[in-house]
Amino acid sequence: MIALEIGKVLHTLESLSLNFTANALKQEASQKGITIPFVSPQVIADLKQNFLNGDEHNFFVIWNKAAIVDHDLSFFLSIYFAFFPVFEKVQANIVKDEEVKNCQTEFGKKIIDIDDEIMPESEEAQLYFALGQVPKPHLRRQFAHIFQINWSTDLLAKCIAKMKTLLPSTTTNDSRKLERLKSEYDRLSYNSTQQQTYILNINFNL
Repeated sequence: MIALEIGKVLHTLESLSLNFTANALKQEASQKGITIPFVSPQVIADLKQNFLNGDEHNFFVIWNKAAIVDHDLSFFLSIYFAFFPVFEKVQANIVKDEEVKNCQTEFGKKIIDIDDEIMPESEEAQLYFALGQVPKPHLRRQFAHIFQINWSTDLLAKCIAKMKTLLPSTTTNDSRKLERLKSEYDRLSYNSTQQQTYILNINFNL
């Protein structure tokens, strides 16, 4: 929870171009071993595009940086990316059995790599472990839905919803307060710079 709040503060500081303060916050958090989940609208857009492209590596670069913990959702994502290569072919009814088997093999590798501490928690999710074993899962009633666009769309929506919980609140009052703080910060910074210049000039003249 603390890391989440720090992430929201960091996003606000950077959106207001308070980079010095933002960098100091990141450095302090790093020294204390705190991983800051940082999410912006652009980050969410990138995540969505990686999902739609089936770019598993870059998707999880963003997902892991956001430090989202949802074992079931992560498990369903492993299913999505394992079978992504055949989704369109299944929907067009032109997929070959060998192509599905290759995806099942890839899914089996992912299952082996899952640590006991991040295993899916719900009974619903655990039912999908059989995906890597049953022949022609895309033709079986209990699994056919994951090859349809509605399932992928719903999965993406859940991911985006999780990411949006990390966005800072942007109420009008908060925005006005932050703008006033930024103006005050800029004024103080300017006065400090002017004062330092004045002192240096005095020393030079002496």
